[in-house]
Amino acid sequence: MKITMKHLILTIILLSVPLAYGSSPGEAVVSPFEISITARQTAVGEAFTAHSDCNSFLYNPATLSLLECEYLTFSHNRWIVGSSQSFLSGGIPFNWGFLAAGIVYFNQGEIDFYYNWQNQGLRKNNYDLGLILGYGGRFDRFLGVGANIKIIYHDWSGFTMAAYAADVGAVAPNIQLPYEIGVLNAGLVIQNIGPQERLRYSSFNQPLTSKLGVSIDFQSWEMFDFVFLSDLAYPIYDDGIRANFGLEVWGYDILALRIGYRLGYDISKANLTLGAGLKYKNFNFDYALVDYSYSGLTHRFTVCMKFNDVRPVGPLRVIDRKLGELKDKTEKLQADVTDLKLSVDEVKSLIKTSLKTTVDLLYIRHFLNVLFPFNSYTIPKTEYWKIDEAVRLINVYYPNQTIVLEGHTDVAGSDAYNMRLSEKRAQAVKEYMVSKGIPANRIIISPQGENKPLNYQTGPGVKGMENRRVVFVISE
Repeated sequence: MKITMKHLILTIILLSVPLAYGSSPGEAVVSPFEISITARQTAVGEAFTAHSDCNSFLYNPATLSLLECEYLTFSHNRWIVGSSQSFLSGGIPFNWGFLAAGIVYFNQGEIDFYYNWQNQGLRKNNYDLGLILGYGGRFDRFLGVGANIKIIYHDWSGFTMAAYAADVGAVAPNIQLPYEIGVLNAGLVIQNIGPQERLRYSSFNQPLTSKLGVSIDFQSWEMFDFVFLSDLAYPIYDDGIRANFGLEVWGYDILALRIGYRLGYDISKANLTLGAGLKYKNFNFDYALVDYSYSGLTHRFTVCMKFNDVRPVGPLRVIDRKLGELKDKTEKLQADVTDLKLSVDEVKSLIKTSLKTTVDLLYIRHFLNVLFPFNSYTIPKTEYWKIDEAVRLINVYYPNQTIVLEGHTDVAGSDAYNMRLSEKRAQAVKEYMVSKGIPANRIIISPQGENKPLNYQTGPGVKGMENRRVVFVISE
């Protein structure tokens, strides 16, 4: 690939580093990770400090704490002046957190070799290579932390240098906004912490940058989901503060349209970003378009494949303060169960039902497991048969007794909001039972909110659905 003197000068300006001599010591070098590689993040203006997906650890390693299944992803970026990037990464959850690793190759092609600004009549390859290893773990309901280790290698026309750097970040997820507007994530990251890189007689700082970001997943409107993203960045060795903004709109959780805007960056005419995404089974396909007026359109492509079912990542995710109390209660129940008038096995043989049943000293609990969508108290059509089974059980075995309906939620949102939501869920089940002939004065509603989660998964879709449930209790 032949590159003209104009292209050579442009490349020098973009990289902020000479191909031989010329830059002043202390100047920041551009890392191969600094040029946005992945399509989804590029399309929303690179505002991804507080949002999570398969490639978000490039922007904040703490977002790994929000991932819950294995993945493999590949990205390709056809960038300016004939250069290109490729990125391959994968991740896997463990009991103690989430690990991800990736490799990036930035190919600048062949250019004429200059030494002391004199053309030497040679053409040499220019490329950057980067390796990254990331970890993220959830230490509290509202706190995930993470770190990346990067190894970086530059080869510019035979002049080489290598370095290492680190990123550290934190994220506060699933903060319920007032008036049920949506769910907010907040993120903070410091990128490229490391020693200076050295090329011959010159030293260059790492592109040390701190970022603060938010993402808001607004309440769904019919078939559409809206996500707003915003970052504020302060590059330590460059002038000025930078801002990134993005909007993502999903239709039927299948097709996404994206737009972003960047402020305060050196490269003008490339502030507006556009893109789209498509979900198909376990695959995500993403595309981004950026217009650099002096070199034309650039294109980024990303494909991500997810493996296995979603599963919790712990124990560093959420440490429930009540685990000790629950354990003590369980041990006491096991010790006292022999004193019951009817053993658990006898009750189960007496009560012929498909509902899961447990017995303690005071109550018999039948687990309806009427499951609700995220942030909803509308009973799905697929759940009515369970309530019908409960009505049959009550009419046959408890015709004169009071029934208590416990409503539950997952841990997303505030305590007060979840208490109201659990009450509405129990009320919805009560109204259906009354319509089936159970007297309203025999049904008591007991909202439990988020106090008794079965696990700590949250979010739209199937995440945490087992927590969004109703249980009915018979007092003995």
